[in-house]
Amino acid sequence: YVLVPVGNGSLIKGIATVFKEDHPATRVIGLVPSGAPSMARAIRGEHWDEGAPMDTIADGLAVRIPIRPIVRELTALVDDVWLVDDGKLLPAVLSLMELEQVMVEPSAAITMAGLAEHHGELTGKRVVAIMTGAHLRHSLMSELVTVEGLL
Repeated sequence: YVLVPVGNGSLIKGIATVFKEDHPATRVIGLVPSGAPSMARAIRGEHWDEGAPMDTIADGLAVRIPIRPIVRELTALVDDVWLVDDGKLLPAVLSLMELEQVMVEPSAAITMAGLAEHHGELTGKRVVAIMTGAHLRHSLMSELVTVEGLL
C-alpha cells in the first residue's frame, strides 16, 4: 500500500505512475480531508458541489474545483480514495511529534490519520505513508496542547 495525500492531484499522479509501472500490484490510496471532499468525489466519479464551503485545517489539500483532465488520469492510477476525518488531523500531528519527533502540517499528517482510521485493513501489510509539508501554522500550536494523540 502507498498512502498519498491528495490536493490537486500532481503528487499522487507521479507516485502512482511509478508504482503502477514497476509494481502494479501495489495499491495506491489517495487521502482527502473530510472537510474538502471534492477530489475524492471526483476520482470516485461522484458529483461534487463546486460552491460548497470547505472546512478543513489541511489547507494544502483544500481543493474546491478538481481539474477534470487530472481526475481522468487519476481514475486509472488510483485504487481507492479515503476521506479522512478532519478531527483526526491535529491528533495525528501531535502523535508524529511525540512518537517520531517529526513536525508536519495537517496536510501531511493525513497519512498518519488514515493509517489510524484503517489500521484493521492495513495490519500485516507493507505500507508506505507519504508525508510532505512542515508548514505548521502558529495559530494551531495552541490547539495542539488541547488534543490527545491518536495512540
